[in-house]
Amino acid sequence: MDEASTSCQYNFNLTLTDWIIVYEPNRKVKNDLTNFKSLIERISNEGFNLRTKKFGKNSLVIFLHCPNKVLAIQAYKSKLDDWVHHIGDNVKKPQPITEENYNLVADTLKPAERLRLIFDILVYPSFKGGIGLQVGFNCTDFFAPHDEAFNEAWINNWNQKLLLHDEDFDIIRDNLGETVAFYFAFLQFYFKSLIIPALVGCLSFFFDLKFSVTFGVFLVTYGLVFILRWEKNEVVWATKWGTKNINKKKIHRPDFKYTELKVDPVTSEITPFYPTGKRMAKILCITLPVLILSTILVTIFVAANLAFEMYITLYYKGPYPQIVQLIPLLSYGASIPTFNAFYSSMMVGLNKFENRPTEKEFTYSLTQKVFLILSLVNFLDLIFVGFWFIPFNDVFRDYLKSFGFLVWDGQKNLNLEFGPNFLTSRLISFIITGQVLNTFLEVGLPYLISKLSASTKKLAEKEKLNEDLMDLDEEEKKFFFRVLKEYKLPKQDNFNDYAELISQFGNIVLFSICWPPTAIFCFINNFIELRSDAIKVA
Repeated sequence: MDEASTSCQYNFNLTLTDWIIVYEPNRKVKNDLTNFKSLIERISNEGFNLRTKKFGKNSLVIFLHCPNKVLAIQAYKSKLDDWVHHIGDNVKKPQPITEENYNLVADTLKPAERLRLIFDILVYPSFKGGIGLQVGFNCTDFFAPHDEAFNEAWINNWNQKLLLHDEDFDIIRDNLGETVAFYFAFLQFYFKSLIIPALVGCLSFFFDLKFSVTFGVFLVTYGLVFILRWEKNEVVWATKWGTKNINKKKIHRPDFKYTELKVDPVTSEITPFYPTGKRMAKILCITLPVLILSTILVTIFVAANLAFEMYITLYYKGPYPQIVQLIPLLSYGASIPTFNAFYSSMMVGLNKFENRPTEKEFTYSLTQKVFLILSLVNFLDLIFVGFWFIPFNDVFRDYLKSFGFLVWDGQKNLNLEFGPNFLTSRLISFIITGQVLNTFLEVGLPYLISKLSASTKKLAEKEKLNEDLMDLDEEEKKFFFRVLKEYKLPKQDNFNDYAELISQFGNIVLFSICWPPTAIFCFINNFIELRSDAIKVA
């Protein structure tokens, strides 16, 4: 597609860009050019200023700038919608805005609020007054350019503190939004809560209180108190940030495929409709069998890994036996993050296939699926060993012998080889290998990607792109290549971060009785996590 024939030039500096849309033309589709022009027209009709440029070899990028008039009107609509749905405490009906107040309203918006309002216009379906960009177009990504000044100031401020204060979370909320601020508030709350189990675990380890009933009761109590305290804490943050009762607001997903639009007889609101029976058929015929099959496969994999480890421990006579015996254990521990990422992506695909109408339903359904599978991946091995393999190892041995997998020669005492210490060694392996690998994936990998982006090949592409950027000044060119670099970085996903913390919390409450220092390692990991996630978001 020739950029010259499709560009819509406006007189705004590229560095004033609010949102960026990445569009990948499909040359196999005859009306692709028509689709692109329709996209440009719909964006322009909403009042946006825009410029298009080539973005790599096969993509176009649309730089959007939202005028104050469009922003002020959308801010009024958003506040009116919050008032209708009673979101926040003591919300009053907003006063209609006038043309004279457009600049005043827009200038009072926080950076994150400004980006959210623009994003709402872009992705809300047409029956909700939006553009619905994710429906019917080849838009592959939406993102906002990073605020370098804020990121640098934020990281420098954080490096001078051990913990964040409430005003720091407010700053994060104002610049990065409630979702990111809420995640960091939870992460620090969880980090601080680990101080007590870490100290108690250290004392238990020092006095050799492993498998202590008292320590077990403490862990259960800690888990309950943590959940109750956080439930109160999250209400405080929601009230402070004006997001209380946000779940009452039905936010339709941009890629929800409805069969028809209906008018609500009570509110006269236009509502998209999709047959419930059709969705249930998808769940029963596709989702449920996939979940059952995944459960069976994970169970078989765990059992096979244990059998293989048992075989090596009992019968391996080659060199470096202590190292070789650790291979199955370390391999499984290192594979847990990979399993988690794979199953999470698969569950997202299933959720999209079910065609959930609202963000609330989509997230709730996804949470159930991911929690089921990740619980199996993270905990089934330890449950298998702790509640069946160790107490009934003779039965397990005889079962394998009956199928010819083991030839018992009586040279080793199975009870000693696979006693309680066997469970302890597995937990240690999962905690250490999992934390190290997660740190690499979250910090090391993005760093390597950013370095590789400056390779000779990338520089050659940059020189080629320079030919298409002749109309940009030096400041705009610098901004363009910075955006290109930001686009290639891994995307931040708080959902997977929460899943990782849940797995860690489960290991502490359920299994650290067999290795009390578990909470200490998790405490250290979350100290690093607070800062690494800040760098990753920035």
